[in-house]
Amino acid sequence: MNDAAAPTNPTLAKALRILAGLAAEDGDAGADWTDALVSELSPILPPPVRSDALIGAYTTGPGLRWHADQLISLCRTKALAPAERARRRYHARLLRHGLAPDRAEFRPLVTVLLPVYNRAGLLVEAVQSCIDQSWRPIEILVVDDGSTDDVPAALRRFGDQVRLIRKGNGGDASARNFGLAAAQGDFIHFLDSDDLLAPDAVANAVAAFTAVADADLCHGQGQWIDMRSTPPQTKPLHFREHANPIRALIVEFAFTVPTVMMPHWRMLAMPPFEEDLRRSSDWRYWQRLGFANIKVVGIRSLAAHLRRFEHSLQATPHPEDDSHALAMLRGLRDLLQHPHTWPYAAEYANLFTSPRIQRWFEKAPSARLAPMLGEIAATLQAGSATNNPHGLSMLPVLAALNGRIDRMRQRRHWPDDDPASAYRALAALVTQAIGGAAPISDRDIAFWTAEPALPLRYRALHRFFAAIQRRCAPASLGIISDTLLRKLGNVPQRRIVRLAARMQPILGARLAALAAAAWRRRKGA
Repeated sequence: MNDAAAPTNPTLAKALRILAGLAAEDGDAGADWTDALVSELSPILPPPVRSDALIGAYTTGPGLRWHADQLISLCRTKALAPAERARRRYHARLLRHGLAPDRAEFRPLVTVLLPVYNRAGLLVEAVQSCIDQSWRPIEILVVDDGSTDDVPAALRRFGDQVRLIRKGNGGDASARNFGLAAAQGDFIHFLDSDDLLAPDAVANAVAAFTAVADADLCHGQGQWIDMRSTPPQTKPLHFREHANPIRALIVEFAFTVPTVMMPHWRMLAMPPFEEDLRRSSDWRYWQRLGFANIKVVGIRSLAAHLRRFEHSLQATPHPEDDSHALAMLRGLRDLLQHPHTWPYAAEYANLFTSPRIQRWFEKAPSARLAPMLGEIAATLQAGSATNNPHGLSMLPVLAALNGRIDRMRQRRHWPDDDPASAYRALAALVTQAIGGAAPISDRDIAFWTAEPALPLRYRALHRFFAAIQRRCAPASLGIISDTLLRKLGNVPQRRIVRLAARMQPILGARLAALAAAAWRRRKGA
């Protein structure tokens, strides 16, 4: 909608006036934003459009009407938490910008959050890439994490184009949390002091959020440049397109930090970066977003040049730092607590075979890993209760995990020869939990036979339950699936289901499943 229409359209003029109050830092016009006004405004809201610039699972969204509807519920609540107040301002500002895109003062503010530690020289180049952005308005927020070089002197040339805040040294996670609390933008775009933003990175990300209004995170593409060689070597672009972004957030290192932009309110509503992790705090943050089931959009264009120097964090080994191993266990604990992520459990187990993990798990758990194994045990115990909040049995996911561990043992990828090893402890927890898991119910059958909204790589459980549902009598579905999973301790192939189904009319459901399980164990099928 062009702003020229505002003077001649009283509904639009009224909406812009109310939105101005809602968008103000301490403003309030909540009582004036109603269902009736949104209904009047609806005919002039532009329809959703598909963007060819986007990739992945989502290339279109609900459009401006979504912001208008979100405001209704937020305006009805009188006492809002800080994150919810930030969310209300966000919806008001994005809606106002969409209704009057020609008004520069209605554009959302983007904060580029840039932590730095002893990188004053490189910081100048990173900041310059922010100043060269095609999008305005922009806040360049530098968090000096206790540097010993002269960061203020390096930034002096930029004058008031850069905002500098300083704190004691605490690491990247600490600096990002500190910056998030101080940022003023509607969006947060990340950047590291080693790296450079592409000139249209911020503009392209804002456009993505305009196309998919309900997106929680937008990522572009990043290209690595190895600055340790002469001349610097530009790596081939590793194009990231996630058909299932939730899986990617949890199982993969889905994207690099400088390619990501998020609404500020969403970050305020999330737990902070985990400051006790020297490494992998970003991956843990993405994981927790996946557990929160957020909506991720991807852009096909370049967002950042990722430069690797001799002393870059990702290039500097820390053999005594167990942060990544600790992050792995925290991720497993959280995965077990969130049923929508259970289909990724077997894939997640594969991550424990990487060399950077093995050195911590093939021996007795460290002082930080041991308590986390205790938390996983408590999670398994809580999940086994028949009155757990989600009402689902943990048995299927435990069988999938146990089966994957057994296969990795056979291939020597799960070295648990040491009785005191973390590998042995973790495998024992899974095995013990199978015996105590709640029985399979009709709710489990429905959960595992429903077609997932996003594509899966590991579909063994879905195929197993589909075979059970197709071949067995309705009254015996839970008994047969429960018996097979519990007795075999893994996910059997469909031929085992066929065998149990053939014997069911003769032996009954439970005995048929026991006989099929015994046959499989004998044959090693």
